[in-house]
Amino acid sequence: MTSRSAPIWQRAPGTSTPARKSLILPHLEILRLREVTVGRIEQLIKRQATVSYAHAKHSRRMVSMMFNFALRHDAVHMNPVAGAARLSAPKSQPKA
Repeated sequence: MTSRSAPIWQRAPGTSTPARKSLILPHLEILRLREVTVGRIEQLIKRQATVSYAHAKHSRRMVSMMFNFALRHDAVHMNPVAGAARLSAPKSQPKA
């Protein structure tokens, strides 16, 4: 059993790879790190939000984690996800 302080890839090892392959790579795999901008991240998130709010939220988190890793290893100078607009949850009907 792993603790909450463990990195996410150790807590849920099967989650990050399929999400990265199906949600993120088709949109960003042809770009270099320096070519990924805030605008391209927003396009990715908006495109996925039209399909599923949960996918858009998960993709945003995964891309942010990847850029934070690149930032810690001096591969980029900033995280473009930090400058992207926040996601707004879809309005739902009250159930009561």
